[in-house]
Amino acid sequence: MSEAQPNRYLELDVPAEPQVVQDLRRRFDEFVQGCRMTDDEREGVKVALSEACSNAVCHGSPRGNWNRLRVRFQVEGDLLSLEISDQGRGFYPNEIALPDFEEWKPSGRGLFLMQALVDEVEFERTAVGTVVRLRKRLNGACPEADGVSPAVVESR
Repeated sequence: MSEAQPNRYLELDVPAEPQVVQDLRRRFDEFVQGCRMTDDEREGVKVALSEACSNAVCHGSPRGNWNRLRVRFQVEGDLLSLEISDQGRGFYPNEIALPDFEEWKPSGRGLFLMQALVDEVEFERTAVGTVVRLRKRLNGACPEADGVSPAVVESR
């Protein structure tokens, strides 16, 4: 018996550069076109995606733009999954909490935002870096991509 394939997915391989985050947000918007998501849900997932990708660029790319990020968007039924992989040492947060106001810095709230904006956040250390998985339940299944292969792997 063969394993069921997702409704659709998109895999991207991009350099670990800050400017790719905006492009990944745009590609996500294109990917979820036609899915049953409110504007607030879509924007929330884009913020979580931005935070995960920014962390991968800033903390998970020890060789700067020589490193690569692998990003995968996937829909299976009513579950949207995003996976961001980097090439850093890897980490697993002990606790995700909003820092006390006195401890606020220009950064440091990304993990909290990710957790607040999607249904599940998961971190996995691998032999080559860190994988962050973000999952969001949709208000129904997304239609399959019309006339286009549901799987695309791109590199730039």
